[in-house]
Amino acid sequence: EQVGLAADAMVTDPEALAKHYVPEMTEVIAYFPVINGGQAHVLNMRAPEEPGDYPYICTFPGHWRVMHGVLRVSGSADPVGKKISALSEGAIRIEGESLVSGAEATSGEVVVQGMDRYLDEWSSGRQLWWKGASPGDTLQLAASDLSPGSYEVVLHMTRATDYAIATLQIGDRNREVDFYHTAVAQAAPERFPNVKVGDDGTLAIGIGLKGKNSASRPNYMIGIDRIELVPSQ
Repeated sequence: EQVGLAADAMVTDPEALAKHYVPEMTEVIAYFPVINGGQAHVLNMRAPEEPGDYPYICTFPGHWRVMHGVLRVSGSADPVGKKISALSEGAIRIEGESLVSGAEATSGEVVVQGMDRYLDEWSSGRQLWWKGASPGDTLQLAASDLSPGSYEVVLHMTRATDYAIATLQIGDRNREVDFYHTAVAQAAPERFPNVKVGDDGTLAIGIGLKGKNSASRPNYMIGIDRIELVPSQ
């Protein structure tokens, strides 16, 4: 009611539409912009950590009295990333999204994608997302400032209905992997044992798009959650 009444008062504010009729109050933790009939908008947000009932309303003046509901946070769900195992001693975790700025793709976009709205299995709730490319395109990534030595390199990637069949290359080794799945999910870890990191402290990772599963939509996407380096025994 407090937020609704404040929204009603915005009817006299000449900047109300530009503000999407959303009062500037600490009680507002997220909002949709004003959209017209026939349009759609998706709001991605992380639910409050404190269990309880969080009302949501339409803040267009007068609408909140009939257009309202409750987001109920039970506290039973694990926070994002809780299912990820702790690293063993000496192991290194590189977040996929940290490699976006230095990524070199022959086509498409390499961006950071939020994964909070899916499962709680993505480290930091984000991933590197390569989209808009086609079979034959390649993506080159480089992790730097690593300690020289021998590692097992483990790629934790994403699979989904429109993800590609791709070749993964670490050093002089490569393998082909089908990242199609009927829903957004973590792919099985791809392990490359005894990978050498030289004195320059750089690990090169190559990905080539080969095609798609017969059941996949032709979007040829790739997602990388994280890369883990475990010192070889």
